[in-house]
Amino acid sequence: MPTFVETWEQRGVERGIRQGIKQGIEKGMYAVAKQMLSEGADIQFIARVTKLPITEIQKLQTFKR
Repeated sequence: MPTFVETWEQRGVERGIRQGIKQGIEKGMYAVAKQMLSEGADIQFIARVTKLPITEIQKLQTFKR
């Protein structure tokens, strides 16, 4: 039976893994959005596909120039 400390440590590890996966997915969506912008895709379409806020996509578009 795991100790109290081991249980909390395991929960921390699991939380860290979940956060890392979430950040990786988000980073990937930004990469997809950048690629779509470079291909001339419409901002509204990019937002629907990537689930990124339009304001974030507009920032990417401005940064690209």
